[in-house]
Amino acid sequence: MSHLSTGDVLREEVRSGSPTGRQIDAAMREGRVVTSETTLQLLISAIDTRPGPFLLEGFPRSLNNLISFERSALHCRSHAAIFLEVSEAEMERRLHRRSQTSGRADDNTETIRKRLVTHETQSLPTVQRLEQQHLLVRIDGEASEEDVYRRLCNLFEQAGIHQGTSC
Repeated sequence: MSHLSTGDVLREEVRSGSPTGRQIDAAMREGRVVTSETTLQLLISAIDTRPGPFLLEGFPRSLNNLISFERSALHCRSHAAIFLEVSEAEMERRLHRRSQTSGRADDNTETIRKRLVTHETQSLPTVQRLEQQHLLVRIDGEASEEDVYRRLCNLFEQAGIHQGTSC
């Protein structure tokens, strides 16, 4: 399985210094979702260089992301979407903890609050649509990192997907 972190793909483009990278950087600093066209273009480029199947982390984050993916990435059929259920308070706590070591410009209180609003207004409707399509698998993400990892490994094992790591 090829794991692609949408955030990593976007940050790599930011590091390139390209005009697209500068636009992505501005969106991320403001806590906004990067445009679907940009995200999808970068993901498809990354997909085209790796063997499948794919685990896309952090995608889709909006209905527009989902619709664009369904229309454009016809060679990649979605089998499931994993949603880690975590309360807003816990997400905020974890993001603040990450901000102590990440060095990321978007890990600050103002941007974290904006991201939580974006999560509620854009990501949760996407989760609802995926659930209506019977593609959503919910996992309790409030547990320890080790427990969540074990639950994900069990899910992959049940699906016959081997990640090639310590699962």
